Amino acid sequence: MIINFNALTIRQQATAYALSFIGTPYMWNGNGPYFDCSGYVCQIIKAFGKIKPNEDFKAEQLKSKFIQINQPSEGCLVFFYNTAKTKISHVEYCINDILSIGAADGDSETLSLADAIKDGAFIKIHPIKRERSIACFVDPFQGVE
Repeated sequence: MIINFNALTIRQQATAYALSFIGTPYMWNGNGPYFDCSGYVCQIIKAFGKIKPNEDFKAEQLKSKFIQINQPSEGCLVFFYNTAKTKISHVEYCINDILSIGAADGDSETLSLADAIKDGAFIKIHPIKRERSIACFVDPFQGVE
């Protein structure tokens, strides 16, 4: 199937780009070709000019960079708390109001392709509302349509 990117909104283009990474291995502190959660999200929003090419942010920093919104929608970022609900521990890209995509299931010991395979740590699609505690949503594309 051929996608005519010129006929898509910036959010739809970003979602198509985000989906192209499904199956990419997770790597702690990775920002390409393997990614951790924030490296992956930064890759998406860099490609669409929402952050500069040389910028790299951790999840907590990304949360404060964009306007917070109340509900998930295509193109927004969803942030999750750690189990103690004291800090942001994970970020994903929302492909719609039900599903998100993110580099998941790895941790600080996932440092190689072999580790990612052992941990089942890859870029995957998840339901937004799952066992993790949602901290908030932000919209890096607000005001750009």
